[in-house]
Amino acid sequence: MKATFPMPSLRDLPTLEELTLPLDGYIRVSRVGDRSGESYISPDIQRQAIERWGADRGIEIVVHEPEENVSGGTMDRPIFNRIMGRIRADQTGGIVVYKLDRFARTLVGGLTTLNEIADARRVFASATEPLFDFTTADGRMFLSMNLMMAEYFRERTKEQWAASLEHAVGRGVHISPTLAYGYSKDSNKRLVPNHAGPSALAAFEQRARGVAFPRIASWLNDNAPARPDGERWTARSVEAMIRRRVYLGVAHWGNQENPEAHPALVPEDTWHAAQRKVHTFSKKLKGDEVALLHGLMRCAGCRFCMSRARHGSADDMKHARFFYRCRKHRQSGTCRSPAMIRADRQDGVEAYVERVVCAELDRLVGTYESVDDVASLADAIVALTDARADLEAFRQDTSARRRLGERWSDFLDPHLQAVDAAEMRVAELRKAARPDVTGVTSAAYLALPRNERAQVLAAMIDVVFVRRPTGRQRGPQSAAVGPDRVHILWRGQGPVSLPSTNARSDIVSWPWPEVERPSGMDLSEESL
Repeated sequence: MKATFPMPSLRDLPTLEELTLPLDGYIRVSRVGDRSGESYISPDIQRQAIERWGADRGIEIVVHEPEENVSGGTMDRPIFNRIMGRIRADQTGGIVVYKLDRFARTLVGGLTTLNEIADARRVFASATEPLFDFTTADGRMFLSMNLMMAEYFRERTKEQWAASLEHAVGRGVHISPTLAYGYSKDSNKRLVPNHAGPSALAAFEQRARGVAFPRIASWLNDNAPARPDGERWTARSVEAMIRRRVYLGVAHWGNQENPEAHPALVPEDTWHAAQRKVHTFSKKLKGDEVALLHGLMRCAGCRFCMSRARHGSADDMKHARFFYRCRKHRQSGTCRSPAMIRADRQDGVEAYVERVVCAELDRLVGTYESVDDVASLADAIVALTDARADLEAFRQDTSARRRLGERWSDFLDPHLQAVDAAEMRVAELRKAARPDVTGVTSAAYLALPRNERAQVLAAMIDVVFVRRPTGRQRGPQSAAVGPDRVHILWRGQGPVSLPSTNARSDIVSWPWPEVERPSGMDLSEESL
């Protein structure tokens, strides 16, 4: 069946003299980059031509900001959509472009849009191509031919670009927006190992032995040459490096693959050994030494979670001490006031928080009510975590940024809206729900096993903020633990938008409140 394309309406359209509204000037540049020369029609050149066209005819032109890094192969473009919205709302007399290919490079999309402009009795004009008057039969035919040629050249350019990439891979050129750590490019644009190559190999060897990604990241930050982009290593960036086949000497694009494109940095057996999943032993599963405040402790200097660590030898647990600490260096930046506080024994933060909780339990005996939406709150928190993970993954997807160009922000909005909606849902449920600890007194709480006490703490507390001590105290064991360093936010009081682990978030300190110790609350060690 022969394809047909919608043609503009034959009804009389307004002449330029009959216009009562200004026209909208549209400017588009497919790809900016470092282009220059005659092939690059800058936004200034397009704007000047459109304004000169309007001045010669005595017509007011409203020139919109340039649409950059957007292909003419799609009619779905943010600024162009805005102009079409103005046409549909009778807010403009039509659209003026520098040349027809700035308007569209797709035949069907271009003619369909021109037909919509004609049906709305609006004007379309090309500032440098006066023959494009689609109010006449000759003009419609001329437009159709040029749009068809524009689509032809766009498809041809796409095919030539794909062929060029395949040819480049065949020559051993690695096609990637980022340069692999441990490699540089020679004059032929082929990868060659550099001074960071041994460090990259050492990272693979550590992973093959089962070392966790965070430890490899710490080792690289402390001992290896810096990354080309100047960023610090994180667990996520190390994992991304370990997964890349470029370290086997492979260059690939689409179905084209060159297994001997450049010298391999990592032996094949080591690379495959590094891909195996490492089963780590979680501290949360240790019965007698479970971290009571796991996931609750946060540094007031950056709002990120603190991790529990041990000071001393594992063979001498009698003298070993545990403490919570801020990692300080993260993917998001560096915490300027990292907190560290001792965790165990009667002078640690865990005992202090338990004394506060016991006092709170005794004060609120009989006031708690069972709630039916605890499961709903748990589901909402999971949904919020997933939404934040999806948002962060989309933000880190450089290939999506490259493919979508200016449209990337349009695809980002649904992720932002999903996070906002999930945060609102969690806040609503937290405000309505109260922890189901009916009948639990301080004596009953202290009689529970350590892992069950941790569950009660998680049910009652949103966040435990810790700030760095003032003065010259150094180390987790030197400064006293008390309300001047530890602030507890009960269920429903904690901020909703707290940074997630291994996700890029702003380094912002938590504003420490000026609060007085509640009267009648005994927080001495003897009260526990």
